[in-house]
Parts: sequence; structure tokens; C-alpha cells
Amino acid sequence: MGNGTGGVVDLLLFTPGDETNYATLLSAEGTWQLANALVGAAGSIPKLPPVAPANVAGQMAGKPPKGPGTQTYFDQTYDTAVIQALGVLVIRVNLLDQKLIELSAAVSGLKLKQAHNQYYSTANMKAKLDSLRSILDVSELTEDIIRQIKSVLDFVKKVSDRRNDLIHGRWSYRSGKHRTVKYSPNSKVKEAEITVTEKLVLNLVEDYGIAHMRLMSAISSVAIHRNPS
Repeated sequence: MGNGTGGVVDLLLFTPGDETNYATLLSAEGTWQLANALVGAAGSIPKLPPVAPANVAGQMAGKPPKGPGTQTYFDQTYDTAVIQALGVLVIRVNLLDQKLIELSAAVSGLKLKQAHNQYYSTANMKAKLDSLRSILDVSELTEDIIRQIKSVLDFVKKVSDRRNDLIHGRWSYRSGKHRTVKYSPNSKVKEAEITVTEKLVLNLVEDYGIAHMRLMSAISSVAIHRNPS
């Protein structure tokens, strides 16, 4: 309504695609009659039976029983030891990323910030490692150091693949165990189920720690080669 319109109201009916399908003007009296008709129609609609609210956010297939060894987040219960181990894994993955950046800077001669930006220019670990290998192939480093570094990169690829199988699978909870199905589209066996236990995750964490130490050794080898004194 607007000043000087005498109470006239625009009535616009829209299609599901938000396009105006019908438009007309209603007088003040017509508006009053329509409003009363709508109120009456709404009052005649029977009430729906009450429905218990359900929070399904974050639910996986199946729920582990609650107990002293479990914690609940977003209405989903998890094995405490498993999620703590997964938290440590997240930290170890990040620490390994930092060492790979330091190695890239040491091998290429880039500043650390430049190596950081180059490393995160792709999210694919294979692409990150292949880029570093290509730099090694044209570096002045000795064959022994290049062989040492490539061996470390092969190990990093293996632990990274195991981490991807674990994290990026289809998670569920059955028979008292967390499980994830890994996908291998290029293999004869397209899917394989992994039972996720604290021991399995911590074994992967340990291998990330080994990869971290091997990267530190490789960085030292490059530094000694470049500055023998």
C-alpha cells in the first residue's frame, strides 16, 4: 500500500521458479475479505500429530552404545580412543606438510614462504611429490642425496595413501566397531572394508613420525652439501 492509493494492494502470485504468474489489484474491502477468508481456511486445517524432534546431523550408519569409552558429538557417539588417535593423526599430517615445504625450499633454493605457496598450489599429494622429484632431477645434488630424498618421498606417498584410504572412505559403525570402505576404482577389487581401531590409527601415526624424521635427515643432507663448512 502507498499514500494516495486508497488502500489498494498489489496481489502477486508466483510460480515455483519465482516468476510472476498472476498479478492484480485489490481494494481495501477486497483485501479485508481475502484476509478473513485465509484466516478461516487456515483454522479449518486439522492439526498434524506431534512428532518427536530428531537431530540427525553428522550421523553415521549405526550407533555405538554410550559408555565410559565413548563420546557424543552432534548426536553421534564415537569410540573415544579412536577419535583421539585420529586427532593425533591430523596433527602429524600437518607437521609432515611443514617438513615437505622445508625440503622443497632446501632443494629448490626458494624462500620458505615461496615454497609454502608452491606446495599449497595443489591439494593432490602425488602432484606435490612429483613436483619435488622433478626439481631433484635438475639439481646439483649428489646421486646419493637424490636417491635418499626420493626414497623418503616414496615412503611419504605410501603413508599418505593409507591415510586417504582411512579418511576418505565411507564410514559406518557395526558390531561394536568403526569401519570405513575404501575405494580403488582402478583395481579388480573396487571396494575394501577397513576396521578402524586405535591400534590401526596409531600405527599410521607412528609411520608419519618416521617419515617426519627421514625428511629432517634429508634436509640436513642438503644443508651439509650446500654448506660443507
